Amino acid sequence: MTQTLRNLRYYAPSLRQSWLLVLIFVLFGTTFGATPKLLAGDSTFWGSTSVMYLCTMIPVFFFICFKSMMEYQRYEVTGMAAPSKINFPSFGSLHPLLVFLLAGLATLCISVLIGPLTTLIPMPDSIRMIFENFLSGSSLVDSLIATTILAPLCEEFLCRGMMLRGMLEHISPAKAILWSAFIFAVIHLNPWQAIPAFALGAFFGWVYWKSRSIWLVIFLHFVNNFSAMLLARLFPDIPVDAELSEVLPTVWYIVLYSVALILFALIIILFQKKLNFKDDKKTLSAEIPADSQN
Repeated sequence: MTQTLRNLRYYAPSLRQSWLLVLIFVLFGTTFGATPKLLAGDSTFWGSTSVMYLCTMIPVFFFICFKSMMEYQRYEVTGMAAPSKINFPSFGSLHPLLVFLLAGLATLCISVLIGPLTTLIPMPDSIRMIFENFLSGSSLVDSLIATTILAPLCEEFLCRGMMLRGMLEHISPAKAILWSAFIFAVIHLNPWQAIPAFALGAFFGWVYWKSRSIWLVIFLHFVNNFSAMLLARLFPDIPVDAELSEVLPTVWYIVLYSVALILFALIIILFQKKLNFKDDKKTLSAEIPADSQN
């Protein structure tokens, strides 16, 4: 198991290979994810959203593990420089705790800023039913595990730790970040979330590129999902597709939006100046244990 986790570094998918991962997720993941619920019967555990979500991710994760093992063997033979590690945090002159706090604040700010984007595409009735059933039909524990733990861990590992990191080995950072954000929007599989998911994915991707900390973007994903879940639970009478401008008085909304815009801009400027990722690529001979070289 430990060796498998170490091998994950060696699979750095290109843009084309990233779309193959999306195809596996859509074709096999969605089918495999629905199986436990169909066979669950009266079982609360097997019929839970958390189990269904995990099963959805299993096919693509198995494929990644298989490809990682094959790539490790190829690098072992050729002795090429290994791709960058999935998690190799570099926060420049900033304290890690400060980076996490400011990045979390920036995530809350961008959630406010992209609010109007959710009104560009109306929420389809089928998607509305899914969200409402999830909020009313799932237990609080199940919904929290699925949205604030599993989703950040799995989606950030897939979209940033694998796809974005891999694309950064093949194309320019700007293209890699935008493509990974587009893929992040696609795998949500509903048009209403696509535009805000793209905006968040671009921000998460930029932060990962600047810091190379997978735990930082997992935390940011957690902040976004937890804040949305908290608001939905605290104000159940508000429609799931309601935007802040529809809930708050106009003056208060303008003030909130202005403050969020200023804070977000200041944090981005600070990160742009202070965060400086240093590549950790090494020759494979330095990565292979001494006993495996004999």
